[in-house]
Amino acid sequence: MPRLQDKLALVTGATGGIGRGIVRRFAREGAHVLATDQNEQLLSELADDYKNQGLKVSVFPCDLATTAAISDLKEQISEAVNGLDIIVNNAGIPSFGRSLEDDDFDARVDMLLNINIKSILTVCSKMLPLLVQRGGGSIINIASVQATATFGDNSAYAATKGALVAGTRGLAVELAPKFIRVNTISPGTILKDGRNDWILREFGKDAADEFRSQFGEWQDKMRTSGQPLPVAGSPDDVASLALFLASDESRFCTGADYLVDGGASALLANPGSISDLSYELHGTRKAVQAWVRAKRSQ
Repeated sequence: MPRLQDKLALVTGATGGIGRGIVRRFAREGAHVLATDQNEQLLSELADDYKNQGLKVSVFPCDLATTAAISDLKEQISEAVNGLDIIVNNAGIPSFGRSLEDDDFDARVDMLLNINIKSILTVCSKMLPLLVQRGGGSIINIASVQATATFGDNSAYAATKGALVAGTRGLAVELAPKFIRVNTISPGTILKDGRNDWILREFGKDAADEFRSQFGEWQDKMRTSGQPLPVAGSPDDVASLALFLASDESRFCTGADYLVDGGASALLANPGSISDLSYELHGTRKAVQAWVRAKRSQ
């Protein structure tokens, strides 16, 4: 029997690489997936795709930036289904190449805290009655390897992911009496479709093409040589772990952080301990960060 047969699962950030992979895996394992994202067009395409496959995926456009929007999402879900068994808080925003000296650093920190921390806690709070309604369940928060080990010009993002891991432990203790398990998954480098989408959104198509031309080879090599395990991570790797944590197979697992990073966080500071190529690739990261800063200053 499918591992999530007849389970009701909410997945935020459902149209991105990892979110889409989790929606696909859960639906194929028998869950009715309630997918939410702020991109209505991509959500509609996702719904049509899975409907054609005979899978149960319902979509709910929502910008999680405000408590009011999350409250409205809860009401929509309450009208559509009878509670929730699973919540995957996957929605989040990156902050590559942001230094303390950037003019917009304060505004970026506020945005990161709002989406990467506050919105997740608010989703848990607003959706809690729906989990209780089903007698318990599983909450999975998508953090990052950056909570454990990071690089320069990434302090704000790393701080939000570290806070998410710590907050998840607190939620696990608080919600255990209600038979609700809460865990984090911390992905490392994950090869996604549209991997330069954030550059496209921030700087436009010409800059995205320029970045790919200048640093595309670096990106490709980093995905297999930037960690001890010489393979590229994929959304399916994250989805496989999410499936375990969502299923009854993990009934005794709560308050833990699960790394999916090819061993990256196990590595000491010197990437040359992997290979000379890895040392070279990590050095190129500084050039990439300089390129991003230069674009932001234009």
